[in-house]
Amino acid sequence: MKKIYVCISIVLLACLTIGCLDDAPSTVTYVEPITSMEDGRDGVVVGVGAPAEMTTFVKQPPDDMMWITPAKVKIGNLYAGARAEWTLRLHNGNNVQTKYAVVVRNPDNTITGYSKSTDTEKSWVIISDQAPVLAPRETRDILIAVDVPLRAKVNSKNWEFWVSAMDAQQKGQIVTELCSRWNVDMR
Repeated sequence: MKKIYVCISIVLLACLTIGCLDDAPSTVTYVEPITSMEDGRDGVVVGVGAPAEMTTFVKQPPDDMMWITPAKVKIGNLYAGARAEWTLRLHNGNNVQTKYAVVVRNPDNTITGYSKSTDTEKSWVIISDQAPVLAPRETRDILIAVDVPLRAKVNSKNWEFWVSAMDAQQKGQIVTELCSRWNVDMR
């Protein structure tokens, strides 16, 4: 039987703009945890833009549900030879130890002005732990880096990829996948 993947991606209507430095890529994030929609809850929790280790949530994410944050990361002023890093925070809401799969993938849809990442561009994305095993109610930061080779040929100045996190032990035809949207603006 074919499995159906349900991807939950939340995008804020209000956007935050931060200028780019001339010499280094700048990273901007819109932080709001994405949670799984279990028990009839809508799972929308809004936070403020800050590095994951300094995030102050308007409403604490539920402890008994899987969630990830940030929902959206924008990397601006990236160029060949540069590296941009950010953390993806993953929370295990299960009462048991759970193994997760964290992967980079093409988006189901892109924001206007962005193209889907090519296989080459996706190969520049490094996920520090692609198969984390989290204890019950544990929250862990996973480093995500975009490392553009010095002689890289870029197909599009603006491209997008998603970082997906899902319980690798899910069974059945429908599984929940939480995705963080990453938009890259090249010089």
